[in-house]
Amino acid sequence: MKAGFWLGARGFGTGDVELTDEGINVKLPAGLLKFAVFGMLSHFMRGKEILLPYTSIVAVGISKHGLMRTKCVDITFLDKEGKGRKLIFAPYVGRLKPKYISEEWVETIKERVSAAKSAPPPAVQMPVQPTAPPAPEPQVVVNFCPNCGKRVSPGDKFCKACGTPLR
Repeated sequence: MKAGFWLGARGFGTGDVELTDEGINVKLPAGLLKFAVFGMLSHFMRGKEILLPYTSIVAVGISKHGLMRTKCVDITFLDKEGKGRKLIFAPYVGRLKPKYISEEWVETIKERVSAAKSAPPPAVQMPVQPTAPPAPEPQVVVNFCPNCGKRVSPGDKFCKACGTPLR
């Protein structure tokens, strides 16, 4: 869908926006300065596409910009470095007499942001740990002969007194 992007003192530039399951897919206007969207000065985006995940969006609202005081979708989001950034655009339908639909978009975006943030994190499947082999049975140490009761040493195989096998 076409949208007018607020470029600060330069007015509006036309780009595209689309709501996807993952986030807002934005194709910025060809002349949009990075400064207007990302807070940097040196590079022109020139129609670059970006995906703004719903989970990175901090606030969504309506603001008015331009000479016509057009209602715009005003999104505050966190970039990859965790810095707060703004994206301001006005989605519209029609070419000769555009109808701005910012209010509907704000409600839809708020619902999707809320759903994305309240969804449980994806389950992480833990690798199956191999079971440890069973521990060897401890050897029974016989200190007395079971037949005659005389004391025997742990290494003895037979009782020295009566000859009974000990193992």
